[in-house]
Amino acid sequence: MPLILSFMLSGNISLSAEETLLTAAAREGRVVVSATLSGVESEQIYSTFRKGLLEEGLKTEISYQFRLYRREKGFFSFLGDKVITEKKIIKTAYLDIYERVFIIEVNGEKKVLLYEEDFLRSFFKAEDVQIGKLSSGESKEHYVLARISFSPVRLVSPLNMISLLYKKTAVVTRWTEAEIKVPAPKEQDF
Repeated sequence: MPLILSFMLSGNISLSAEETLLTAAAREGRVVVSATLSGVESEQIYSTFRKGLLEEGLKTEISYQFRLYRREKGFFSFLGDKVITEKKIIKTAYLDIYERVFIIEVNGEKKVLLYEEDFLRSFFKAEDVQIGKLSSGESKEHYVLARISFSPVRLVSPLNMISLLYKKTAVVTRWTEAEIKVPAPKEQDF
């Protein structure tokens, strides 16, 4: 049975182990984040991903969603914290079956990778993403939330209608919070 059909019919992938590993730091007045999808090694989802990508030549997609919040204080704090900025990065990947190289597309730009290890590291991680600006004293009033959505096999129209019937055709992690770390000031020698 072709992979696409078996993937659509299975629909029940065990998703409990996947989570977002998130770090956030203030660097030179900018908020920079890095996120990794961990737990994708669960056998069923990883085998579907590998088989679809390497054997069937299908595309796979992962999206990283970041939000920078400011903590509200005082009388109106019951309304919740304020979203300062939001950024979404979508990576689509596939194996070029003629050249036998991995291709990752991000915002229209293509990145070509020769080795599977490099491809996996690059695809499942978003590094040093700038999501906003802060002055030096503001970092304690702010925090970052992130989540990752991963589709082992990216379905195109009209096959994407299957996702209405089977909600578990993709991994969507819970929102993960990270405090913004400020680097310690450099000590000066006298």
